[in-house]
Amino acid sequence: MQESLQTQVKLTYVLMNLSFKGKMIFMSSNLNEEDLRQLRYYLEGFIPVNSCSDAMDIVRLLENDGRISWENVKFIKKAMESIRRQDIVKELTKFEIKRNLTLLLDFYTKNVNGLDSNFCENKLGMKMIASRLQKIMDTARESVNVRNISSTVESSRDLKKVLMTIEEKLDEEPSLSWNDFTMLVILAGEIIAIASADEEQQESLLELCTTAADELCSRMNDLGTWVRL
Repeated sequence: MQESLQTQVKLTYVLMNLSFKGKMIFMSSNLNEEDLRQLRYYLEGFIPVNSCSDAMDIVRLLENDGRISWENVKFIKKAMESIRRQDIVKELTKFEIKRNLTLLLDFYTKNVNGLDSNFCENKLGMKMIASRLQKIMDTARESVNVRNISSTVESSRDLKKVLMTIEEKLDEEPSLSWNDFTMLVILAGEIIAIASADEEQQESLLELCTTAADELCSRMNDLGTWVRL
């Protein structure tokens, strides 16, 4: 069992890295010549910019130098801010939010299902936040019948529908608060935990977490930047 979990954790980080690389490709393809000229100037002293023929060369050097990775895009965000590409900064912020939510849900569901996550690296402090959210749910568990909701979830498509239904209920309120959003994250984690515990579940825990993070990302983006719950 532990070997299987370790494999899944490794896959989580591999997929996170692929998502990061996709975002870097998006960024690179949207930089014009003037952007590159300013970016080279900004990065003088950090990397050998004269050897860079295009934006992807710059990204590779920054990545190899350890200045950017899927875990940390702060350096490249600051660079984009310096050349006034707020549109790219916004995309990088969305990446951070989705990444954080995916990791948070992954840790949360492992905690709920009693899986040993001690061998998992505590990326970005998500393990501590997941534990806090679980304590919140423990106090409300008797009044929330999550299992009935979870019984309808057999795939990421079903999960998306369930979350949309919950969101519609929240939309009846004048505005979504951080408390509402926190409960939405908790419910998503509980639903995923129950669905992924089913031996007949065909889709991976990570896929369900990613689907939920996609749905929650825009909500969190509307509320503001990532905060420690």
